[in-house]
Amino acid sequence: MLLKDFSYEIASICMAIVIEYYFRPSRKLPIYQNKVFLIALRLNVAASAFNIISILIDSFFPSMIPRAIAAVCYYVPHVMCMPMLILYAVAFRKLPHEISAPMKAAIFLPAVAAAVMAASSPFTHLFFSITPEGAYVREKHLPIVYAIMIYYMLFLIIYVSKNYNDYTLLKRISLYLICISTSLGAVVQYFMPTSPIETCSIALCLLFLFFTIQNPRTFIDNISGAYNHSAFNTVMKYNFSLKKRFYLLYVTVDDFELIESTFGARQINEMIKGVHDYLRTIDEYALIYRTENCSFCIEIYGVNAKMASNLSHKIIERFEKPWEVSDGAIILSARVCSIGCPDNAATPTEAQDLIRYFSYNKTDNAVVSAEDIGMDKIKRSKMMEDALKKALSSNNLEVMYTPVYSTADRRIVSA
Repeated sequence: MLLKDFSYEIASICMAIVIEYYFRPSRKLPIYQNKVFLIALRLNVAASAFNIISILIDSFFPSMIPRAIAAVCYYVPHVMCMPMLILYAVAFRKLPHEISAPMKAAIFLPAVAAAVMAASSPFTHLFFSITPEGAYVREKHLPIVYAIMIYYMLFLIIYVSKNYNDYTLLKRISLYLICISTSLGAVVQYFMPTSPIETCSIALCLLFLFFTIQNPRTFIDNISGAYNHSAFNTVMKYNFSLKKRFYLLYVTVDDFELIESTFGARQINEMIKGVHDYLRTIDEYALIYRTENCSFCIEIYGVNAKMASNLSHKIIERFEKPWEVSDGAIILSARVCSIGCPDNAATPTEAQDLIRYFSYNKTDNAVVSAEDIGMDKIKRSKMMEDALKKALSSNNLEVMYTPVYSTADRRIVSA
C-alpha cells in the first residue's frame, strides 16, 4: 500500500522541538501562561504523533482495534488544544484562582464534550468509524468538531476585543492572527481530508506566539543572565496567589554608584555576572533575579529561618573576598535580608516594601531578617511618606517657629 504523506505532522513536531529547546530559560519560571503554553504545545505534539501512527497503521498494518485507538488518541489532544489557546489569552489577565467557574466551564466544557464524543466514536460512530479491514471513515457528525473550533475562535476574538486595554498591540495582533491561522487550517483539512494541515497550523501559531509575546528573553537580564525585575514581579504575584511557602534572600551591594564611577562598564558587567554565577551555586533549584543595578533576589524553597540565616552568612563570607575582573579585583560591601513568605510578607506588596525598606535603611549588621525589621516599622514609614506626599500636593505644610527665651537677657533670642 502507498504510504500517505505525513510531512505536516513531521513539521509540527520539528517546530515543537525548536520551541522546547529555546524555551528552556523560562521553563523554571512558575508563570501561569508559561505552563498553559507548554501544555498546548505538548498536546499538539501528541496529536501529530498519533496521526503519524495512524498513517503507518493504514499503510503497513491495517487493523481495526489499533486504528481505532490511534484515532481516539489523535482527536482527544487535538480538540483540547483549542481551550488551552483560549486559557493562554486569559492567563495574561487572570491568575488561576481569579478565573470564575462559569468562565472555566465556557472554556473547557465544549472541548471536553468533543473529547468524550471522539473517545466513544469507535462504538457510537459519531465522528468516525473503523471498518473490519482497518479503514478510517469520516461520519456525518464530524462537523461538530469544526463547529466547536468556530466557537473557540469567536470566543477568543470577543474576549480580547472586550478586554482591549489589557493587551498590548503586539499581543492583540498575535492572538487575532492565531484565530485566522487555525481557522484556515481547519477549513483546508475539512474540504481536503488528504491534507492533514490542522496540527501544523496550530504549531505555526505556537511558533509565532513564541517569537512575539512568549519570548523567554523578555524575562532575562542581558548582563547577568539572571531573571529580570519583570519576571520577579510576575512570579511573586503567582506564588502568593497559590499560597506557596518560600524564602527570599535579598542581596544588595552598597555604594554601587561609587563603584560604577570608579571602574569601567566592562569591569562592572563582569562583576555583576560573577556575583550571579556565585549565587547560582547556593542552591541548584533556586531562582535568581536581578532586581536593581547590583541587587539580587534569591527565591528558595525547602528552608527554614535558621537555614536561611546560614545561607545569608555564607553569602556575606564570599563578599569579604575580592571579585576578580579582567583588569584586577573589586572589593564589594554587601548586605543580605532574609524574608519568609508568607510568614514575614503575606503579599507581593509587603515583600516589595520589606526589600525597599532594607535597601534604603542601612544597618551595622550585614545579615538581617525580616523579623528584625518588622512590618510595623514599614507601615509607619509608609504612612508618614503618604502623609507628606499628600500634604505637599495640597500645599498644606506650614512652618511653625517656637520662640527661645533667654532668662539671662530676659528676652526672646531666637526661634
